[in-house]
Amino acid sequence: MERQYRLTQQDRGDFEQALVQALARPEVRTAVQRTGADLGALRSAVRGAAAAVMDACAAEYEEYAALREAGPAGPAGADAPPARSAGGALGAAVVVVPAVAGGVAVVLFLLAVLLGALSAEGVAAALRSAALVAAGVAVLGAVAGVLGLVVAASRAGADGASEGREPATAAHEALVLEARQRWRAAMLERGMLPVLREAVRSGATGATGATGAGGAGGAGGAGFSGPDYSSPDFSSPDFDTRS
Repeated sequence: MERQYRLTQQDRGDFEQALVQALARPEVRTAVQRTGADLGALRSAVRGAAAAVMDACAAEYEEYAALREAGPAGPAGADAPPARSAGGALGAAVVVVPAVAGGVAVVLFLLAVLLGALSAEGVAAALRSAALVAAGVAVLGAVAGVLGLVVAASRAGADGASEGREPATAAHEALVLEARQRWRAAMLERGMLPVLREAVRSGATGATGATGAGGAGGAGGAGFSGPDYSSPDFSSPDFDTRS
């Protein structure tokens, strides 16, 4: 069965930090001082066994990666406050415009009636027309204001739902952080330290036993096999393990 890990740049950084912590463990430092093992060779041994290290903490890494990929949507956009301001302006307009227009219409109708009683039919007719126009403005203003309030209320509801997701986002980030810490701890304890212990033992044997398999010191003399590692990216973003 083949298992493949596609590590992100952050994952590689976590691998390197865990490797530094593993090499700094008191038992590893004591073993290195006792056997004279080379720290650079030990570091290369762990990097060379990166696939085995990841297999040892596969469950924790898969849980961490799944949580990281399943993150909730981000918080509400920055235009929420203007939407609320627009809703407040519409609320004022739905009250003021119909009230003013309706008041004007009433006054004009009263003046038209009064002037009609005084036999000023021409002016009265003009006032009645103006009153009708004002009444129409009042009705249209009321309708537009009500529609505006409905739109503003729907936007406010959407903003409230977005704000309600913020605590959920914080809780999810905490879960991701905990899963990341569990993965790093498992990678250190179950993956790297066993490789280092075996590498120290192999290095001690190679140091007392004249020539190594490769006929030279360094990683080959310590019983390590694999390519030369010159950078912390393990030569590839993918680790393939066959079991």
